[in-house]
Amino acid sequence: MQPIPRRVHEALSRGIIDGQPFTVGDVNRLLDPAADLIEDGAVRNPDGSATACCRTEFPQCSVDMVFWWLQWHLHADRYRLWHPRAHVRSLPAQSSDAPYGSVCNVDEFFGEQLYKLFIHIMMPKDFGLDDARFPETQHIDR
Repeated sequence: MQPIPRRVHEALSRGIIDGQPFTVGDVNRLLDPAADLIEDGAVRNPDGSATACCRTEFPQCSVDMVFWWLQWHLHADRYRLWHPRAHVRSLPAQSSDAPYGSVCNVDEFFGEQLYKLFIHIMMPKDFGLDDARFPETQHIDR
């Protein structure tokens, strides 16, 4: 396993912070290069939800590759392989034939704290991402 990048290690050591809220409705702010957003870390939102962010670069990665990756990681043993130290447990809470629409109940470490979370896997357009800014994604309908 590759070492965790320093920026990610620092974010993990902070755990979930109370900071500038970032909810699903703010997603198009990610497309604004001038936005002052958390890139690595987790922030607690006023409604009690939390948003985890990790800048991940996928050079030469296609939409089909992301689809496969999401679908493959829905299984508990595979989720643990993704990050053996942080990913403790994963159980499907709501299944779908495709990864989009699935919900997983996971136990995951952020820093030293173990959290019980629900991960909702959604199509980017379903949570408000302006896919018109990414013409190559407009053919996705899985």
